[in-house]
Amino acid sequence: MKCTLILAEPTIGSATGDTAMDILKNPTQWRVGGLPPGEEARIGRHPDPTKWSILRRIGSIQGNWKGSYDTAEEALKALEAEVNG
Repeated sequence: MKCTLILAEPTIGSATGDTAMDILKNPTQWRVGGLPPGEEARIGRHPDPTKWSILRRIGSIQGNWKGSYDTAEEALKALEAEVNG
């Protein structure tokens, strides 16, 4: 079964204060929704603040930040392709 992933929830905002409004206006990290059971992922501006990377956990095994994408949506598409194999 193929998964359709979404940028579900902004979790960290701009470095200027991380108030609720900062997080909604300028997220620097997103929680990914739609993954198979037992998997979690985040898409964030890490380690390069101008690019987006993927952090994926499967069960109790967490990977490292990987990839360098111009937008969070590009990173999401790459993750979706990886998940759907």
